[in-house]
Parts: sequence; C-alpha cells; structure tokens
Amino acid sequence: MQTLWEIGGALRFFIPVLAFLLAASALAQVPPAPPPPEQPEQPEGAQPEYSGPVILSRGSGPSITRSRELLRLRPFLQVSGTYDTGLTAVSVTPQGEVLDQDAYGAQASFGVSGFHSWRRSLLGLNYRGNLRHYSRNSYHDGFDNFFSLNFVHQPSRRLVFSLSPSLASYSYSYGGVLPMTGSYAYDPDLAGLTQDQLFDNRTNLVTAAGRLVYLASPRLSFGIGGTGFAVRRRSRALVGVQGYQAVGDVAYRLSRFQTLGVDYSFHHYDFTNYFGSADMHGVALNYSVQMGRYWTLRFRGGGYRLELVALQRVPLDPVIAAIIGQRAAVSVFYKVSYLPNFEADLTRTFRRASLSFHYLRSVSPGNGVYLTSGGESGGASYHYSGIRRVSLGATASYHTYRALMQNLGKYHAYQAGGSAGFKLRRSLSLTASAHARRYELRGTGFNRVSYGFAVGLGFHPGEIPFSIW
Repeated sequence: MQTLWEIGGALRFFIPVLAFLLAASALAQVPPAPPPPEQPEQPEGAQPEYSGPVILSRGSGPSITRSRELLRLRPFLQVSGTYDTGLTAVSVTPQGEVLDQDAYGAQASFGVSGFHSWRRSLLGLNYRGNLRHYSRNSYHDGFDNFFSLNFVHQPSRRLVFSLSPSLASYSYSYGGVLPMTGSYAYDPDLAGLTQDQLFDNRTNLVTAAGRLVYLASPRLSFGIGGTGFAVRRRSRALVGVQGYQAVGDVAYRLSRFQTLGVDYSFHHYDFTNYFGSADMHGVALNYSVQMGRYWTLRFRGGGYRLELVALQRVPLDPVIAAIIGQRAAVSVFYKVSYLPNFEADLTRTFRRASLSFHYLRSVSPGNGVYLTSGGESGGASYHYSGIRRVSLGATASYHTYRALMQNLGKYHAYQAGGSAGFKLRRSLSLTASAHARRYELRGTGFNRVSYGFAVGLGFHPGEIPFSIW
C-alpha cells in the first residue's frame, strides 16, 4: 500500500501540471492559422502527393513534399547534475534480495537531430549520447548511445522507398524508453525492446527496416516492408532475442480527410539462453481520419494467430518418480493461440504545441525476463514552446505484460515525467527534468518505485528553446 501511495502521489503531481499546460496553450492560441508552407519543387512528371492521413501500418515517417516544415540538422550539448533512485543491478544482497540503490551524479548528453532534403530524397538523423557518473556507486556509471536514421527516396512519380536502421547501447533501464522514438520503422510490436527493462544492465540493440510503396493513383497505393532486429544483454541471467517481421498493405484514400486500408503481417522471434520460438500471422483493418484542422485519429484493429514452441516442466507419475528419483521432467510443448491486435493514436496540433494519446494491445518479444507476451500500453504526451524563452513537456504512460511462454505473474508498470527549458541566451538554456516509475511482477513480491531528477545547462543553436524530450 505504501508503494501505491507513493506512485499515486507522483501521478497526482504530474496530472495537474499537464492540465495546467493544456489550459495555458488553449488560452494562448491565436485563431487564424498560418498559411501553408510553400511546397518544394516536384520531380519532373511527378503527381502532387495526396494529403489524406497516413494509416498506422505505414508508421508516421516524414514526407518528401513537406520537407520544408521539418527542422534542419542541429547539434546539442547538455551538462546536468542528477539524483536517481531505484537503481537495480542483476545481483542480490547477502539476504537474497534484489538490489535497490540510489545515487547522486552528473551526466553529459550530446547529439544531433533533424532533417536534410534534396529534390527526390529526405534524410532524417537522430543521435543521442549520454555519459553518466555516480559519486557513490560507480557500478552504474555508463555511456549510453541511441542512433536512428531514416532515408526516403522517390525514384519515380509512382514509387517511394525508405530505409530505417537503428542502433542502441544502454545500461540505464529508464533511459531506454524515450530516445528510440525517432525511428520511423513499422514497429508497434517492438516497443518492448527498449521499454520496461527490469534491470540496469547493458543492452545492445540493432534494427533495420525497409519499405516500398507503389502509388497506383493519387488515392490507391500498395506497400510492402520488412524489419529485422537483434537484442543482446550482458547478463546471462537475461534472455536475448532476434527476429524479423514482414508486412504488406493496401490503402485507399476515401477523401481528403479519410484513409481506409488493410494489412497482413508475419512475425518470427528466436531467443538466446532459452529454447523457444514464436511465429505469428496477423490481419488488421486500418482507418485514419483528420477531424477539422487540428485533430487526427488513426486506429488499427485485427488479430493474430500465434504459434509457440518452448520447454515446460511436467510432473511425473509417482511410480516413475520413485524409480528415477525425480518428481518432474522437462518436455517440449507446442501451442496455438488467437490474440487481439488493436492500436489507436489521437493527435492534436496547436500553434506552438502538440498533444498526443496512444493505446496499443498486441504481442511483444519481451524484455529479457518475459519472453513472447501479450501486452497492453497507453499514454499521453504534451509538448509546448509557446513562450519565446520557455519549452515544456510532460508524459505519462502504463504498460502490462502477460507471459505466453512462461509461468510468470502479470507485469504492471506506470511512469510519468516532465521537463522544462528556459533560454538564458541565444543558444544557452537552463534545463530541468523529473520522472517517476513504478513496476512490479504480480505474485512474486518484486516491485520498485523509482524517481529521477536532473538540473543543468544545455547548448542548442536555433530559435526554439532547448527541449529534453
């Protein structure tokens, strides 16, 4: 009950802050909308891109014809003092309890992000490095790196293809939640690869995605794509995973504001340090609609046929157990399950702010402790830069896992965070951030409540104030 009260207190703090930001941006909103930006020159013979909303099976990558709306490549540097609690190594105390530590420290974050466009191509880059040191606990020192690249090319008026490689190496479990959101690959089911890590343990991740879209007409299009990935964790107590997925879809834009589509996907997962694999076939219906000038709703609904192969422990007959001296044996089992697949995304754009809500119910490769699992997640985020010198951000989310290959209790996690940047000079900002996280494994007694705070200075060229998230 104490941990529930603590996380409830944290959420009670962040929810009023989020409500205040919403009210402030609504009052500051200017009624007339700015004119649309001038469109860049189209390739010779190209048709104008149809402006209907994109379906979820194709992600939300940037458009070549809207490249002038995107931020150009810009570097950043930030130095902060930090305090973190709930640091959890893959180790136990002499009493057999999982470690739970807190520490003061300092960190330096640096990187570059933005876009560069050509006549037929667009390149998006997102790199973030984080060098971390704790004064009392050097075990949790580390150098985390997150990198994602998105290249879009239109070789002809009817073909568009994209490539999206991503790399990550990190040892701070909460640090793996946010930076990988820069990847535009179709990977809603791969969110667990960088989220919901139970331990602060070195994790290495690589993904590579590609997509080809054929524009049969301004309204009708066909797409195919694929993603390969691999995750390795330093501790042999945790399970790594590799796999691939392929997707094909058809989209028809009913009007300027509505798009309808259907997709088929296949997924395959293999695991390290564990015998088992999963194959999954899925079919889903997509629908996207732009409601007025500011709201966009997208959802995707369908189901999966999941085939699992793994090991299970089975009890032996008492007579056999008496002869061989063992009460149980290990055998291979094969299981077929049918599971729902649902995703919804609602976004609202303001003049100087953005608000988004997201919900996902699907199947995940797992987080190193949980393997193939049925998962559910939801959340909201808000970003505001309506004041010349100030930028604000807030996010809150929850995640659950239900193990499909193991006999484990249900995993629950809740987290919330906020950040602020105040411009001191043209490229120098004062920054502050805070986050809270609670997670537990039902039926095991394992639960954690962790907090983190950081205050520092950030260097970020440009007119927009420095933003951490």
